[in-house]
Amino acid sequence: MKKILLLLLAFAYGANAQTEIATVFRNDMDYLFQHVDRSPVTTGLLKDYGLMLTDIARFNGSLQGNNYASRGSWSMLYASIYSMRFNSNAVLPTPELVNSTVNGHVSSNPDVNHLLAMHYQYEEFTPGAVSANLVYYSNNQIYDTPDRPFSPYGIRDAVAFTSASRVLSGATQVFVLRPELFFTNVTKTVTSVLIDFGDGNDYQSIVPGINKVVTYPSDGEKVLICRIAYADGQVVRARTRVFVTNVVRTCSNCRYASPQLEAFPKGNFPVPSEQMGTGVVSIATAGTDGILDKPLILAEGFDPENTFGYASYLTSTSSLGVAVNRDFQGQTLAQVLESSGYDLVFLNYGWGGDDIKRNAYLLENVIQWVNQQTAAVGSTQKNVVLGVRPGGAVCPARYGASQCQSQYPLVWQRGFASSGSKCTIRISGCDPVLRRVKHSRRKHSGR
Repeated sequence: MKKILLLLLAFAYGANAQTEIATVFRNDMDYLFQHVDRSPVTTGLLKDYGLMLTDIARFNGSLQGNNYASRGSWSMLYASIYSMRFNSNAVLPTPELVNSTVNGHVSSNPDVNHLLAMHYQYEEFTPGAVSANLVYYSNNQIYDTPDRPFSPYGIRDAVAFTSASRVLSGATQVFVLRPELFFTNVTKTVTSVLIDFGDGNDYQSIVPGINKVVTYPSDGEKVLICRIAYADGQVVRARTRVFVTNVVRTCSNCRYASPQLEAFPKGNFPVPSEQMGTGVVSIATAGTDGILDKPLILAEGFDPENTFGYASYLTSTSSLGVAVNRDFQGQTLAQVLESSGYDLVFLNYGWGGDDIKRNAYLLENVIQWVNQQTAAVGSTQKNVVLGVRPGGAVCPARYGASQCQSQYPLVWQRGFASSGSKCTIRISGCDPVLRRVKHSRRKHSGR
C-alpha cells in the first residue's frame, strides 16, 4: 500500500517530487533490508526491493491477454526493473540513458521502424520463504535465518517487446531490431529471433541489426509477436500493437471495421509538440460517404498499461463504460451513434498514464484538427466530447475540453460528458440520444 501511495504522489507532483519520493522510498527499503545478506541474489535484481510502476508478473515471457506492451508500458517496465538493483551484480543503464538511446536511433533513421526488446531475469522471495523459516520479520526489518537449508529467492523472467512507432503509414514497412535496443542481463546463447509482423505470413526470422521489409495487405491494427529461443531450450514470447494506415480499405462501408487512422500531435498548434503527449485517432464516419462532418470525440482515460484500445471500447457496453441499455436494450454506443449519424473520433493516448496536461494538450490538438476537417467540408456541426473510463483520471478529457472552450474559442464544443467519473459536467444542447445515454449512465453507475 505504501508503494501505491508513493507512486500516486509522484504522478501528482511532478519530476522534483518524484525524485524526492524515490529517495524516501529507497531509504525505507534500505532500512527494511539492512540485515539481509545481499550476495545470494545472483541476478542482482530483487523485486521485493524495487518500486513497481507496473505489474511486472504479467510480462513473464508468455502471451497473455493483458501483456501487450506499448512504448510507455515498456519504459515503465524497464524503470521498475532498474529500481530493483539490489547488489553489484546488476549493471543496468539508467532509464534516462535507455530513452535517449532509443530516441537517438529514431531521429537518426526516421524511415525505419525501430523495435525494442528486453529480457531480464530477476529474483523475488518465494511464496513460502517466511513459513519455511528461510527469512523472518522483526521490528519492521527482514532478517536471514541462520543455516537455512536453501535460498529464499526464486528466479523470474521479465520480457517485453514493442515498436518505437505506433502508427505506420503505407503498405511497405521497414523494421529493425538493433542489438543496442535489445536490453538484457541474460547471458545464455540466443539461437533464434522470430517475429510475426501481423501481415499474414506467420513468424519470420530476423537478424538483429539487419532491416526487414514487410508488406501489409490492409490497414488497421496489427499485432506483432516476438519469439526468442535460447540454446538451453527456453523460449520466451512478447507482443505489441501497431496501427497501419494509408493502405487499401478492405470494405466499402468501413465504419467500425476499418477506421481511418491519424497520428498525433499535428502541427499549427499553440503548444509545442514536445509539451504534448502522443496518440492515435481512429475515425469511423457514419454512412458510406467517408466524410467527417458530425463528430463525437471519444477520449480515452487513465490507461498506463495501454490495456484498452479502439476495438475493446466498441465490442460491448461493459468494455465501453457507458451504459446505453436503459433506453437502447442490448445496444452498444457504437450502434446508437450509427443510428444517430455521428462520426466517431476515438483518441487512444500513446501513454494513458502520462502527465495529465500533456494528454490534455493532445486532446486540444485533436479537437482543433477535427474542427479544421469539418470546416473544410462546409459543416458547422459543433464537437461533442465524451471522456471514458471510471475514476477521476478521466479528467484529461474534461481538462482539455474546458481549456479549448476558454483559450481556443475557434475549437468549437457542443458539450462534454464523462462516464464513471466525478469529473462530470452536464451536456447542454446535445441531441436527445446523447442526453439519454448520459441519463442512463447515472442510473447504471455501479461500475
